[in-house]
Amino acid sequence: MAVFPLFMTDSYYNIQESKLYFFLYSTIAAAVLVAGLAVFGMITGTPWEGELPAKAENSRDRKKTGPKTKVKAESKQVSEAAPKEPLFTLIKKHMLPADWFAALFLIVVILSTACSEWKYEAFWGNMGRWQGCFLWIWYIIAYSLISRLYKPKHWHMDLFIAAGLAVCVWGILDCFWKSPLGWQVMHEHGSEKAFDFSSSFGNVNVLTAGEGMYLLAASAMFIGAEPAAEGKKGLYQFRLVLYYITACAAFMGLVCGCSDNALISVAAAICFLPFFAFRSMKGIVRYAGLLAGYFFTMLLTGWIGHREGQRVVIRWKWGQLLEISMEHPQWVRTLFIVSLLLFGVLLAVWMILHKKENSTASSKALTGEDISWKYARPLRIIWAGLGILAACVLIWIFYDANHGGHPELYAPYRGILIFDNAWGTHRGYNWRLLFKYFREFPLYKKLIGSGPETYGIYTHVYDHYQMLEMFDETYDSPHNEWLQYLFTTGILGFIGYYGLVKCALWNGFGIGRKKASADAESSAVKAGSGASEAAVPLIGVAFAYALQVYTLQSFVNISIPVIVPLVVLSIGVCVAVRRNII
Repeated sequence: MAVFPLFMTDSYYNIQESKLYFFLYSTIAAAVLVAGLAVFGMITGTPWEGELPAKAENSRDRKKTGPKTKVKAESKQVSEAAPKEPLFTLIKKHMLPADWFAALFLIVVILSTACSEWKYEAFWGNMGRWQGCFLWIWYIIAYSLISRLYKPKHWHMDLFIAAGLAVCVWGILDCFWKSPLGWQVMHEHGSEKAFDFSSSFGNVNVLTAGEGMYLLAASAMFIGAEPAAEGKKGLYQFRLVLYYITACAAFMGLVCGCSDNALISVAAAICFLPFFAFRSMKGIVRYAGLLAGYFFTMLLTGWIGHREGQRVVIRWKWGQLLEISMEHPQWVRTLFIVSLLLFGVLLAVWMILHKKENSTASSKALTGEDISWKYARPLRIIWAGLGILAACVLIWIFYDANHGGHPELYAPYRGILIFDNAWGTHRGYNWRLLFKYFREFPLYKKLIGSGPETYGIYTHVYDHYQMLEMFDETYDSPHNEWLQYLFTTGILGFIGYYGLVKCALWNGFGIGRKKASADAESSAVKAGSGASEAAVPLIGVAFAYALQVYTLQSFVNISIPVIVPLVVLSIGVCVAVRRNII
């Protein structure tokens, strides 16, 4: 959670290999340790049960039979009394829907590799970004270890957020040529390529994906944070400050980045966080405070940029957010003032209602201290309706820009709205090549794909010179994860991977287990177990938001070992939250 995002060995020269081997070695070590403990348990006859109800029952039995009762004897009696079940039934009993989708994806990856024309390249991924069958086996092993054995803790989340703060501040400093480690000295020598690398993630598009994950996770933690146990008020206040500063730093990092992919993360934060914030009046107030902080960072970026003069990322590398901050500060100032006034009004209303509360049920229904705030559902329905309306408007604008017959109206935003070969830094041309190859696939290859990391082989073999003539560049990735999984693992692999993502989001957001999560939280607080257990549902929500924004942004991004381990972590934690609550 904390070490991987910051791990590097030789500046940006081998950042992908460094993080890849860090993930591999740590995952292999964890797998060997777990396997060793399992073998030791089988040899000694004391296997780990891993079931909370069984532990509680054994505790009650020990109280009845006396402290000298042996745990080994109890487990032996239970194992002798329990009826033997068929292996498949036993496996099915411990499998969640997410596990089945993960198994489907892994099977398809192995089949795709075995049937590929380039088996060696598909297994190792050496013709792409090294995410071949071998690495995907370890990704699934990492997911299995996290989702089955990990117990979410609040302080673990604090470490994850703190690491994100360091990553984002580093990226901000790079934007203004103030790298803390001096790794961007190429700026001063006139190398424009240096602007494509930043912070501890390297590629600016990948950094934008990471900052988006930190933005949503920290914002969700800030909105949903609750007071810790008695005597820990200072810890609660520290966490609020940490989450708020990290959320603002992540937003500023997105503004300072050189990637328009940041627009997706910003849109996700503004559009999707209210569905969580609307659970209480306090959540709405905190969301308004976040908006004010977001727009303030844009003002701050513009102010620093003008103050630094030429020591800023070169003009033609600017993203849309940095351009707005630098060239249209009046727009940002207006948004900041409006959001600040909204925050002030909502805060005043909440404080008035909170003073009238006096621990009565009726007043709690107004402020939303209860988990079931009566205004939550109507507000979410209204917000969802507005979101659907906005989506329809955007779809119509995109259609009109491409087929309406008057593209001159959209000329200022041609790079975003007009879909042609040059769209999205030549992604339009790249995607057309992908669909041309996919249409020519036989049926079996459309089902299981061409093999992991083999897209670059197709472009090199069939269209190498055409790519050079068109844009003087070659592609080893479609720069679209959705299409990459469709092409390399086929329709079945696509269903397996995004079925896993969907189940993880379902588990993290707590859909279908609202009452269970509320009961778990309230019981943890009543039992005096502190904020760690009570925060488990909130941790799931935070990682679900991080996974959601990454999945959206991956539609225009590449999949590489620099960021995918964080995605595997998010998926695993969301499923682990499900296992720890129900």
